Amino acid sequence: MIVSGILMILAGIALLCYPEAAVLSIAWVIGLFALSSGIMTVIFYCRTARNFVGGSAILFDGIIGILLGLLCLGNSFVMAKALIFIFGLWLTVSGIDKIVHSINMKKVYFEYWWVEFILGILCAILGICLIFIPAAGFTAISILIGIGFILHGITYFMILWGLNNINKMYAKNMKNKKLVLMRTI
Repeated sequence: MIVSGILMILAGIALLCYPEAAVLSIAWVIGLFALSSGIMTVIFYCRTARNFVGGSAILFDGIIGILLGLLCLGNSFVMAKALIFIFGLWLTVSGIDKIVHSINMKKVYFEYWWVEFILGILCAILGICLIFIPAAGFTAISILIGIGFILHGITYFMILWGLNNINKMYAKNMKNKKLVLMRTI
C-alpha cells in the first residue's frame, strides 16, 4: 500500500505538471477499451452470432469498435480534443436545459428555482469555454484528476497509519491479557 500511495501521489503531481497527459491518457484508455471490445465482439460474431437474426449488426458494431479504437490509439491528441469538444457541447446543452427548466419551475412558484438557474448558467458558460478554449478543458481535467490522485495517495498513508495504530493497540491489549492470565494462574 505504501508503494501504491507513493505512485498515486507522484502520478497526481505529474498530472498537475503536464495537463495534456491526462486527457491523452483518457483518449488512449478509451482507444484500448474500444479496440478490445471490438475484437471481442467480432470473435463473438464469428463463434456464435453469425447465425443470429441481425447478426450482421453485431459484426458491424465490432468493426466500428475496432476502427474507433485504432483511431484513438493512432491519434490520441485529436481524439482528446474531440472528447473535450463533445463534453463542452453536452455541458452547454445541459446548461440551457437547466435554465429553461428553472424558469418553468419559477412559474409554478418553486422556491429554489434560482439555484438551478445559476447552475444552468455556470454549466453553459463552462461548456462554451470548453468548446472555444479546449486547452482550458485539458488543464481543468488534468487538475481534477491530479488532485484526486494525490488525495487518494494520501488516503493510503492515512489508512496505513490507522492500521498501524490499531495493530499496536491490539498487540498491547493482547500482552496485557497474557499478563492478567498469567497472574490468575
